[in-house]
Amino acid sequence: MQGGRPGCLRRCLSLVVIVILLAGVVFLVAYKRLGGEGVKTWLAIRSLDNLKRRILEIENLDVPRDEIERRIKRVEERLREGKGNLRRIYETMDRFERELRKRITSSQVRRFLDEIDRSVDIELTPSPR
Repeated sequence: MQGGRPGCLRRCLSLVVIVILLAGVVFLVAYKRLGGEGVKTWLAIRSLDNLKRRILEIENLDVPRDEIERRIKRVEERLREGKGNLRRIYETMDRFERELRKRITSSQVRRFLDEIDRSVDIELTPSPR
């Protein structure tokens, strides 16, 4: 026994297919606009922002809040400009996230800030394709 009006299922499926195709086109345009490295850069910036929030939640650090915010903001800006070594940034963030699971010290925070600073101070030449 069929319920509903005839052709209702066909129209619903057509609508679902159209919505999926439109979402795919929007995703493709966004991906092309950002580029392959753009997505990695965006993820690195988001990760840095999360690490900054976690660092600022730590009590009794001898590193001033404004220094932490200023230095991480500078790294994010340099990444947006396409300057820096993303692999080195990711490795540094990964190492520091593992350290965050333990007791973190001011010297570890300073070392992290120094390492990410050095990662974006490197001028990279684009690889030939």
